[in-house]
Amino acid sequence: VKGENFLITVVEGINQTPVDKALISLDEERIGETSAEGTLTYSANATGEHTLKAEKEGFNSTTRKITVTSSLKVVNLTVPDIGYVSQSMKISAIVQNVGNENDSRMLELKVNDTVADRKNVTVDAGKNTTVNFSYKPMDPGLCRFSVDDITRTVNVEKAQNSNWLIALFLVLLIAGGAAYYLHTTGELDKLQKQVKKMMQGR
Repeated sequence: VKGENFLITVVEGINQTPVDKALISLDEERIGETSAEGTLTYSANATGEHTLKAEKEGFNSTTRKITVTSSLKVVNLTVPDIGYVSQSMKISAIVQNVGNENDSRMLELKVNDTVADRKNVTVDAGKNTTVNFSYKPMDPGLCRFSVDDITRTVNVEKAQNSNWLIALFLVLLIAGGAAYYLHTTGELDKLQKQVKKMMQGR
């Protein structure tokens, strides 16, 4: 894990005899020599795949591939119970820093294995933070959301039609005798527009 110590051990022969004073390099950059026990403790500050190399005069050199991971882990992913076409959906990821140092990295929201949104996040050592993503589906059907190894599935439906609600509201007004008053005062058109605006904002 980035920023955390790990132990490098150099040995030789069938008996796995420790090799002291072996020169250790990380990606061709010298990082130290092994002790009498054939070990060296080191912490890497760059994530990704790297090459460790051990060499000493009189010995064949050797290399080993290592992967340094970020200390930021996605521990939870929250999605809506249902989605609607052309309406933005909020997806929230809780990110925890499991390391001993502050860390930053890019998080990607994937929808059906395609990157749909990305956010850069920084979390202090031992802390949590919430990262919010936004996605607007264009077609109905199942959407699979994933951030790192956590996946959630949401069913996306066609956008709800609220016209029938507006019509029902106006029918009730008419039945109650209120429509005539609203019409004569010019408030009916204004009320219709307000109701439509309210329903469109759902």
